[in-house]
Amino acid sequence: MAPSVLDAADGTVRGTYEATGWSPAPAFDGRQGYFVDDGVLQERHSRTLATRWKFEGDGQISTAPIVVNGYVYVGSRTGRLWALNGATGQSVWSTDVGAPINEPDEHNVSEPLTGLGAGGGLVVVPATHLLVAYAQ
Repeated sequence: MAPSVLDAADGTVRGTYEATGWSPAPAFDGRQGYFVDDGVLQERHSRTLATRWKFEGDGQISTAPIVVNGYVYVGSRTGRLWALNGATGQSVWSTDVGAPINEPDEHNVSEPLTGLGAGGGLVVVPATHLLVAYAQ
């Protein structure tokens, strides 16, 4: 079953999009949607769902994306974290956090749901046995 896109005003289904593999929750910033599909981040227009750019990183992107001040952050199973320009998909910063960043387990209710976080001028990354924070 293809994931659905709902109208924010009334909840009607506006359309669906194809996801070829495992896909965490997308992030949105205005009319831009950021989707991870099978280890690759894609930016799609929220109304047409047309893909405008893709970022492959190391091919193992595992986190749900977050958007902070126009930058899209994603992490990888290899422990890499990227900040991308949300409009162009160009990497503006990356680092190795020191441990693998596992995908969120959105189906197992016996464990807390993990994911990137942001607030107070920090981006917070849960990485296996570490919690790493970076100033924005």
